[in-house]
Amino acid sequence: MFPLELFVGSSEALILQFLKHIKATSRELDTFLRSSSCAFARPIKATSRAVDTFFGLILALSPAKKAFHDVGARNVCIEGTRMDILQSIISWAENTSPDAPAGYWMCGMAGTGKSTIAKSIGECKDYHRVIPTVAYQLAQYSRDYAQAIRKILNLEPNIALKEPDSQLKKVLTNLWTGAPSSHSLVVVIDALDECENISWVLKHLIPAIRDENIPGLKFFLTSRPEHIKVHFDFDMMQQEKQTLQHFYLHNIQKSVVRDDISIFLQQSLSQMSISKDKMERLLEQSGVLFIYAATIIKYITGSGLRAQVRLANILDLKRTPDKVETQVLDVLYGQILEEVLSLSKLSHLEQKQSLNVIYTVITTATPVSCQIISELLKLDLGSVQATVTELQSVLYINEDDQGIYTFHALFADYMTSETRAKNL
Repeated sequence: MFPLELFVGSSEALILQFLKHIKATSRELDTFLRSSSCAFARPIKATSRAVDTFFGLILALSPAKKAFHDVGARNVCIEGTRMDILQSIISWAENTSPDAPAGYWMCGMAGTGKSTIAKSIGECKDYHRVIPTVAYQLAQYSRDYAQAIRKILNLEPNIALKEPDSQLKKVLTNLWTGAPSSHSLVVVIDALDECENISWVLKHLIPAIRDENIPGLKFFLTSRPEHIKVHFDFDMMQQEKQTLQHFYLHNIQKSVVRDDISIFLQQSLSQMSISKDKMERLLEQSGVLFIYAATIIKYITGSGLRAQVRLANILDLKRTPDKVETQVLDVLYGQILEEVLSLSKLSHLEQKQSLNVIYTVITTATPVSCQIISELLKLDLGSVQATVTELQSVLYINEDDQGIYTFHALFADYMTSETRAKNL
């Protein structure tokens, strides 16, 4: 900048000439910036179009977006619980030895906390979407693999509709081998037993894991044992190389599970004044079922000023979980439903309407919103919302799609069993 004194006493002609020079320079600068911005904009727009086209193709895989690890309402393990199991999984995942098993099957009876450990929510109810969902997420980590997927989708845009054996070969075993990765990745597939026709996937995926046809990938699988055990030939695996670890969650020492549930109960009920004796009784009722402990926490703490009353209701339940796996949950679910459907609060018609809401939630192929349920059943929206709100210990509304979900598949099992829910 010129000092102000420079212009003092200067002639008018000099000042006008200086201003003219400034205007000319300004026009030149403006012209330069306009041409430059266009030059910059063209490659930016072209790149943007290419990115849109690329991810549009990748989305043709039809991935189950609610299966992503950071989607859904499930919580992770409370600090201080499941330490041994988590360390075992971490050690397996970080084992880079050539002899390290590529698969880890964690199975256990319902309610023992498999999904909390896996921290995954499954929209992959359709078995056709399991492999495409895995491929889609892997494409986010490997540029080479993503480019290979793009080429396949250009040739076969309907690959997501093919059978699992074809999907596995074309988008995983063939492509991932040619996509070098600097470190191994762990693919978590939770609640396999809740996916329809999962056998069609497992009968091809398990041999691929066993035979190490997908190098650089490790698979962590969870399920109830009875549903998919037929796919795991442990005798053959042990004779060869034991390429699939398995961990029976419900066979962990009872004292370890008891300690974990005790920590969970104490932390979750820390805002309430509960005697040591009552806490011990809650612990005894929970047994080895984390889902029981989680459900009573939601039931007690979700009622505000009625928390102490609900605590007393739970402590009055007589049966223990040592007899039959589902028996203690049946009593708990019965108590929750009895309170919601109490004749002192609802008429017979209102009871029937509330039950219809519950059955709609658990029987629809995909979760639906309160609005859709009210339209399907021709009920007042407020009545539907009230039913769901009062059942917040077993149901929840997903913030993303407003769909109504059950916290655990066991509640749907209970509601659809004539022998277990016979009083409804």
